[in-house]
Amino acid sequence: MKLDNVSPQWVYNTDGEALSEMTNVQLLLWSRGLCISGHDNDGNTMIAKAYAFEKRMAEEVLNAVFMNEPLLAGPQPINKIWIAAQRSMMVPSALYQQELADNWLKQVYFIEQDEDIIHHNISSPEAIALFPLKQNLSTALAQFFPEGKIKMFLNKNIDCGTKEHAFNAHIVLLGNTAMLTLEEKGKLLSQHLFEYETIDNITYKIALAAKERGYSQKETAVFISGVLADLVAISNEMKTSYEHTELCEETESLTFLTRLSKCE
Repeated sequence: MKLDNVSPQWVYNTDGEALSEMTNVQLLLWSRGLCISGHDNDGNTMIAKAYAFEKRMAEEVLNAVFMNEPLLAGPQPINKIWIAAQRSMMVPSALYQQELADNWLKQVYFIEQDEDIIHHNISSPEAIALFPLKQNLSTALAQFFPEGKIKMFLNKNIDCGTKEHAFNAHIVLLGNTAMLTLEEKGKLLSQHLFEYETIDNITYKIALAAKERGYSQKETAVFISGVLADLVAISNEMKTSYEHTELCEETESLTFLTRLSKCE
């Protein structure tokens, strides 16, 4: 299947000589888009492409990308498949029992009959991540990328910033989707994935959480990274509310993708 209107909205390329050093490819999917990036042995990003979709995880569009994207057709293995899941849960490894964890997830979220529950081991903190995935998507990923391991994308694993403040908000922007991770004195409080229309939608969530914990705007630090978003403009706008705002990207979105490639 080939859809004429399926094309990347953002592309990064290094020079041709550097591309010869690419040894692996990773895939990051969220509800309305995906990013494909190729890396060398040290995890440095050699090439990247990002797609945005009108419909959430449209099967025909995903299959068109999987079948026709040249970056996915090369000899390099696609060994990591990251899923940014809106419904998820983390269970400490010491308390983990698969059947109990699955039932717990089903009590918190509605899991549809055509969804599988994926389990992903996390080293820091030591826990098991659980999230639902459509069976047709799971089947397609196994068909196109048999060597790929499906993992839950966690902002916690790609932290950036100086961490000098007691209350920190880490924001990863994936197109019009935001992952907001909140920390207090280095401890993870929450992680929330949601779609947003304006930056005010994000600043409101940060302000509400900070107020509940007794922190002012001056005591709050914000760190921004991601793909398929105007990160510089968003960072500048965020600074009007939070002066301690740090953009974690040196060149486009390469810092974010490189950090992600080094995660397990």
